Amino acid sequence: MSSYLFQKAGIFYYQRLVPMDLQSHYRRKMLSFSLRTRSHKQALRKAVEYSAKLEAQWTAFRALYNDPFSGFLRESMPHSSSRVGNQDTAGRSFAEAAEYYLLHKGKNRGDTFKKAVERACRYLFKATKNKPLAHYSRSDAVIFRDFLLNKGLASSSITRVLTTVKAIYNFAVSEWGLEIQSPFTGLYLDRDSGVNKRVPIAIDDIRRIQQSCYKLDDDLRWAVAMISDTGARCLIPWFDGAIYSLEWKEALWDKFVMGAPRPRTPS
Repeated sequence: MSSYLFQKAGIFYYQRLVPMDLQSHYRRKMLSFSLRTRSHKQALRKAVEYSAKLEAQWTAFRALYNDPFSGFLRESMPHSSSRVGNQDTAGRSFAEAAEYYLLHKGKNRGDTFKKAVERACRYLFKATKNKPLAHYSRSDAVIFRDFLLNKGLASSSITRVLTTVKAIYNFAVSEWGLEIQSPFTGLYLDRDSGVNKRVPIAIDDIRRIQQSCYKLDDDLRWAVAMISDTGARCLIPWFDGAIYSLEWKEALWDKFVMGAPRPRTPS
């Protein structure tokens, strides 16, 4: 990626030679512009971003002419006014869709929402690279799912990532009026994969905990003993909730009854 960078007066510039088969679409053979930074690290990051966008645009250009109607399009569309790739919704990449999604859906949503989108994009680009939306196929979706499984993520985490990717894709398709189907919809996922079933605490262990709490005899142990039966409710007549009050010590040990919550009846 460093080969696309050069410095002038300490400022990094990005330059890229346009492939021969696409030079007719551009005003010059060499694309060059300032990255407006003196930091090599930032320049590399921007170079990666611009290279991905440029590759997506070139892919869209080539795809446009690899169909039975290529002759008609070339004759009817002047090269100087061609609007394909990043400049037209038909060739916009998933990264652009994610940016558009955050712009409109991420308002007042907090950092958690933004990080979820960024994480989903990072995983997708590692698995299948950043592509124009129309270039994603079902096989890409399967590769992406398998990539997440191979990372050792639980099915709940994989479901969240896939849901985010589908939301970005579908939102962009709807907003930009693209007539394409999402390859990520209906993707099979074994929801039991990576899920550890919770084993209940043995009743003997609960009894030992309760006896230890009784022996240690302090405020915290009273509370632990009170809630040691999962899902139960403490029922003490005249109890006002002051479980740490010394005057209620005997009531806590002698008067409490552990019972299941009563079922709610429709009002």
